[in-house]
Amino acid sequence: MRNVEKISNVVNARLCSGVVAQVLYLCRKPRTTQRKFVNALLGCFIGETNYEDDYANKFLKCTKNIPTDVSGNANVEQSRIYVQRFKKVKELLDENKVENIINVICTLIYNDSDIRGTTVINEIEGIRKSDVLDITHFNFSEFIVGVFLYTIQNTINVQGKDCVSFIDKHYIEQFSDIKSRFSWGWTLLSGERGAIIAYTKKSEAIIGLLNVLEQDSSVEFFCVFGGVSNKLIEYKSCELFSRWLSKNNDAQLFLCYEVGQAAEGRARLLNPRKICRDNLPTDPYERMLMKAQNVEKAIVSFPENVKDRVGLIPIDVQLNHHITLLDDEVYWNLLTEHRSSENTTYKAENTPTGIKTKCEQLEYMLRILSEKKDDVSVALIEMLKKKVDAICALAKH
Repeated sequence: MRNVEKISNVVNARLCSGVVAQVLYLCRKPRTTQRKFVNALLGCFIGETNYEDDYANKFLKCTKNIPTDVSGNANVEQSRIYVQRFKKVKELLDENKVENIINVICTLIYNDSDIRGTTVINEIEGIRKSDVLDITHFNFSEFIVGVFLYTIQNTINVQGKDCVSFIDKHYIEQFSDIKSRFSWGWTLLSGERGAIIAYTKKSEAIIGLLNVLEQDSSVEFFCVFGGVSNKLIEYKSCELFSRWLSKNNDAQLFLCYEVGQAAEGRARLLNPRKICRDNLPTDPYERMLMKAQNVEKAIVSFPENVKDRVGLIPIDVQLNHHITLLDDEVYWNLLTEHRSSENTTYKAENTPTGIKTKCEQLEYMLRILSEKKDDVSVALIEMLKKKVDAICALAKH
């Protein structure tokens, strides 16, 4: 956890739209007026706006509530549009202050006693209050828009009046002295909170895990259980898997992908409006079928000398979350109406709660696989049982 003790008492933390806006405004480029900035920020949610100087000033000071045309229309279903419009706001910000902005907002969220730890303060990325100080990578636009959307829907702007009075350039600068835990990329550093580390997106986790395989051929086990992303089965990734397997004769790769009832269940959960246009169908069920076919085709690109260590396992039991294993590390992400690659990924650590969580995740996989009798599934089941036994032995020590 970042060192926020020396700052936590500086401000009576109360998150609201004006507080978030003021933090951003204090990190603006020179000659950016309050009016220009507030119109750009609120314009993310309703398009073009033309609020006057007086309103912009009072909004930033939290003496005026957010306009009803904004609060009445803002909703998470339109988040992609809001994020696109946020480009206008980014153009007004000092890019050297990006880490200050996120450090400040995360600290305010963490110290706001009115927000419970389990509260999702960013629906776009599924980020909870309890996770904000341990996240090591942020998509800046989506994080800010998601938090701002939370404040629009769940707070009253004037409640941040006392809080915003403490937030000035000096307050912002204090966060420059804090050793940042943001890498702006994937990191496998252990978190200080113990049980889990939250990462922004599964897509970022996959990129990071592929980087580990690229740099460390001693890894012996990589398993994706549900939610096989396009990134994992594209040509470059398959080449990487092949090099890794060729360098390490003990290494094994398992791709467990959803078919049948599992694919249907996942398709029903997906919101068609939240599916990006890519090379896959936008219809949820057709999309799931195409992904399964692509996984099955991927093994063709593996050289003959490693194919026997690549296991493909179709899963026909509906899943409630996806799991990724890298040797003894366990990662998982809960399923939402977003594409799996957009969900938050969690990592279990070797603490009492983390060890328990690891066992729970592996035992969940074993339950799903329990009815399978084919050789590949049996091999994976045996490996998972050994991992559970090893974790249990670790817990006793």
